[in-house]
Amino acid sequence: MNNCKKNYFDSGNLKLSWTEWGSDNSEVIILLHGPRECALSWGIVAEYLASQYRVIALDNRGHGFSQDAEPDAYKFPNYVKDLGNLINIICIDDITIVGHSMGGLYAIDYLANIGSKVSKFIALDVVLSWEDSVEQLPPSYEGRECRVDPESTQSCDIPEMWGSWEAIKIPTLLMRGRQSEFLTHETAVEMRERLPGCYLAELEGGGHWFHHESPGSFHAAVSWFLEMGRQ
Repeated sequence: MNNCKKNYFDSGNLKLSWTEWGSDNSEVIILLHGPRECALSWGIVAEYLASQYRVIALDNRGHGFSQDAEPDAYKFPNYVKDLGNLINIICIDDITIVGHSMGGLYAIDYLANIGSKVSKFIALDVVLSWEDSVEQLPPSYEGRECRVDPESTQSCDIPEMWGSWEAIKIPTLLMRGRQSEFLTHETAVEMRERLPGCYLAELEGGGHWFHHESPGSFHAAVSWFLEMGRQ
């Protein structure tokens, strides 16, 4: 991962980190990780995408190179505010967000309530009723730089997200690996039906961490969706 650079910004009283790949002149894709991973979890995918796009992966508070928060500051609204602050720092008006797992939930809340500067959204293996915690699943990427503050995995204030999902107004792709036990086929179909204009891609070759297990297929699906928007 020698072709990336690390940047920092202030979000409230915390210094947060993002890792960047690709050209400053390219379209921007923001990658949001799940509860037990970090920006560098996206490394292989980001290198695929960097030939076409400026790729920015956020380290959530308490993850990777971002600063740890106080235990009571690991709340759902704080993560959404961090995303909004990153978008404001980037200062680009045409952004695609790719959110995996809980990272997708932060994006959905942002899109439903603010939504500025984001033109396309890809939700990867996201469920809208957080009843079964993915924190019990081992992370797919375990590089030593991908540290996680244990306090950050204890939040239980995640809201039910169906209403926010239905409020999204931009082109959206819902993606799942066919082997996923987290987002089921039936739930994915219901999500597609309840969001007009939403596309559903169910891909062979992986499960909850499809982007790690089949990065080439993931890249192809992302490229298809973004190119389709230009037609």
